[in-house]
Amino acid sequence: QQGLFKKVYVAILRGWFDHSKRVDYPLLEEGKTEKAEAVTFFKPVHLFEIPVQGWRFPTARFTICEVQLETGRMHQIRKHGAHLRHPVIGDSRYGDLNQNRFFSRHFCKNRLWLHARFICFAGTETHYAPIACSSPPSDWQNLFHSLDLCARQDNLVWPKNA
Repeated sequence: QQGLFKKVYVAILRGWFDHSKRVDYPLLEEGKTEKAEAVTFFKPVHLFEIPVQGWRFPTARFTICEVQLETGRMHQIRKHGAHLRHPVIGDSRYGDLNQNRFFSRHFCKNRLWLHARFICFAGTETHYAPIACSSPPSDWQNLFHSLDLCARQDNLVWPKNA
C-alpha cells in the first residue's frame, strides 16, 4: 500500500540541477489504457563535471541524486528523469545514447547508474524501520573514488570510505 514503504534509490543523471524536484506526472503502464498517478522526489546530493567538451557545455555535467518514490510504477524513476530532461545515465530505453556512450567509455563501465539504497517499512507515520539496506556496489565505489568523492565530509549518499 502507498505510504507503508519508503524506497530510496541513488541515480546518476545527465546534466545539473541544484534543487530538489517533485515530479507528479502520470505514467502509462504496459498493457493499460489509462495513465496511473506517479510521484517521484529527486534530491541532488552532488554535482560533478568531467573536463571534456560536452554537447551544450564546455564540460560533461552530471548529478548524483537521492531518489524517493511515493508511488511505484514500472520504470518510474527512469521515465521521470527523462521527463525532466535529466535521464539516468546508462538508460538505453529512456536515456541519452551519446551521454551513455561517453560515460561508459570514460569510466570503463556500461551499466544503468541506478541503485536501490534502502527500503524501510513505516512503523508509524514518522518512524521507518529499515528492512533492507545496501552498501554501494564495487562499481559505485570505484566511481566515487575516481571522482574523489569519498573524502567529502557530507558523505554524499553512502558513508565516507564507501
